[in-house]
Amino acid sequence: MNTMNDFIPRVEPTGSPGGAPGSPGKPGLLTKMVGMLAGIALLIGAVLFSAVLLVVLLVVGTVVLGWFWWHTRAARRALREQMRASAQGQPSVQPGPVRPMHGPSSPLARRQADVADAQIIREDTSPPGKP
Repeated sequence: MNTMNDFIPRVEPTGSPGGAPGSPGKPGLLTKMVGMLAGIALLIGAVLFSAVLLVVLLVVGTVVLGWFWWHTRAARRALREQMRASAQGQPSVQPGPVRPMHGPSSPLARRQADVADAQIIREDTSPPGKP
């Protein structure tokens, strides 16, 4: 009866085991040199790729940050003017979503609120002057 191994051809090494060119077995000096040069080339390529990728990410990040900075300049200018007017005691130049939480011009300064760890938990909605 034939088994599967009977149909598989056997390849037996020929030549000297010392690594002569063209013989299977241990790699020769030329094969080692080519392998080492290929490894060095791959390492250099990986370093260059990572450097280029880093530069591209930095440029893209700078462009996105510049775009964001440019498009928020009006909001920053309005906030700066509102803070300056609030510090001088004048009414706000432009009404905006930012309201000071202290000072004589703030309606919130006359109201009571529950405070825990310097955070307002509940704001009293009763009119000023009534407990």
